[in-house]
Amino acid sequence: MEFNYSDEHRMLGETLHRFFADKYTSQLRDSIEKSTQGYDLNVWNELCELGMLGALLTEQQGGFGGMGEDINILFQELGKVAANEPLLSAGILGLRLAVELKQESLVEVYMQGDKQITLAHFEPESRYEIDVIESQADPTDNGFCLNGKKSMVYGAENCDQFFISAKIENSSQIAIFLVDKNAEGLTLCSQKLNDGKIVSDILMKNIQVTTSSLISDDAINILKRVFSLTCLALSAEALGAMKSAKDLTVEYMKDRKQFSRPLSAFQVIQHRCVEMVIEIEQLDASLIQAANDISFAIHSNESSDWDKAFKSIASTKYLSGVTGKLVSEESVQLHGGIGMTWEYPLNLFVKRIIMNDHQFGDSDYHLKQYIELSKI
Repeated sequence: MEFNYSDEHRMLGETLHRFFADKYTSQLRDSIEKSTQGYDLNVWNELCELGMLGALLTEQQGGFGGMGEDINILFQELGKVAANEPLLSAGILGLRLAVELKQESLVEVYMQGDKQITLAHFEPESRYEIDVIESQADPTDNGFCLNGKKSMVYGAENCDQFFISAKIENSSQIAIFLVDKNAEGLTLCSQKLNDGKIVSDILMKNIQVTTSSLISDDAINILKRVFSLTCLALSAEALGAMKSAKDLTVEYMKDRKQFSRPLSAFQVIQHRCVEMVIEIEQLDASLIQAANDISFAIHSNESSDWDKAFKSIASTKYLSGVTGKLVSEESVQLHGGIGMTWEYPLNLFVKRIIMNDHQFGDSDYHLKQYIELSKI
């Protein structure tokens, strides 16, 4: 079956491609590597001025996209340059979550991108399971007292507020609280990952919040839907990085000579490059299907359609991890020694591919999810 993007989607991809080709120079990468912020503030502001946060929201939510295809296109372009800008943390896990939680006032505050909000959900013992939460919210006379620890919160250092998940006393349901970054009792412990992104552990010790800070007392279904968008974005970003890694490898095979012939002239090299292309195309097709299923579920808002979308996302995230491992290993091995150097850009894409596999469920986890969802 042949698939063609709409004119609007092609325009979105072309706009982002030109933007990143112009902005993401080696000098910019060097400055980002040395910064404590983890990304370039000027690039982020220009992305927001282009309306890229609006591309993550539907027209009914105040944006101009918000469908699976928009997320797929946007994050593939991010992956092609291994960009660090926080469209995932501030966009999907912040702004889009605020919309799903019916927090229109927060959408107005964070739509411009000069302020950020994100979700703090996973914990040391979660192991990717969405409902394994130990953080507690104990009722008080004026509201709640929060205690617990959140792990691997992307973009936390640059946020002004957090959506923090916790279980209210004597309840198994997952609640969401709105907490200020400077709240007394909240401590951030941040580190830079191998791919340059900055994550934080959030320690909560007797944080006092008012009753109005309780955004939702049962947010599990909303979290599942937002996490499906997140996994779609991560898979698309990894695919973009794989395409760039493959392109670098093919060009290097054409330029590098051995026995007075370019490496691309050897059949065994051709076969290995073709295998990469085939696997990448298969992942691309899986992403298109998953994006389409997500869009259909958003339109219908039927639980049966969301179940189908969850299954497609599990399949795609699994395939993203498996394909990413193959492309990363083949790219480095075909390059030889230069493929392992920091100065050569291949390392940027390989690190992004590997790190994305371990976010929101690795390939092993999503294979198990796919098997479970296939029983429905």
